[in-house]
Amino acid sequence: MRVLVVVIAMIFAPGQSMAQALNCASEPYCTQMRSCAEADFYLRQCGHVARDGDGDGIPCEALCGDTMALYLQRREIGAAQTSGGAGLLSPAPAQTVTCGAKRTCGQMVSCAEARAYLTQCGVTSLDRDRDGTPCESICR
Repeated sequence: MRVLVVVIAMIFAPGQSMAQALNCASEPYCTQMRSCAEADFYLRQCGHVARDGDGDGIPCEALCGDTMALYLQRREIGAAQTSGGAGLLSPAPAQTVTCGAKRTCGQMVSCAEARAYLTQCGVTSLDRDRDGTPCESICR
């Protein structure tokens, strides 16, 4: 029981880095990951090559995007949201957007951006199942 409490405390500890919270001993599926930065950690730090099924260098493409440019953006945004005091399981901060031409989940760079487009711009196509969570592929 004491070990479980310590593990839970480590996961929820504010200000910890992602590397401190994640563990290479586990091999979660892409559907279990919360950010592209997390997928990147398991691929690059842990060597879990199964996260890159097609070998193009982009892990968990439903989460990280299917182009290198989108992957790099989502990886950096995910890393910024999971470090610097946020903690790995903290919700992403609210984001203000200028409503524009983005209409699909593939155009969104982060979960925060998708949520802002849904709530501020009324782009309901981002929430296909109408559960209040936009773009389930990037918002876990």
